[in-house]
Amino acid sequence: MNNNLFESFNNGSLRLPAKTIQFADIAWSKHPSFEGVELKHIVTAEDTDGQFSYHLVR
Repeated sequence: MNNNLFESFNNGSLRLPAKTIQFADIAWSKHPSFEGVELKHIVTAEDTDGQFSYHLVR
């Protein structure tokens, strides 16, 4: 895996019309079913009325 690419995403941002989400400000969460997998919840189903979600996975 290219760690430079991963770190670029991990420290990146998502720019939306109403706000900018800084990925570095989001804590890693353990996946509830898969041991050793962690997620950063960038955009959640709550943000999109259940239409989609967007996560960084490690």
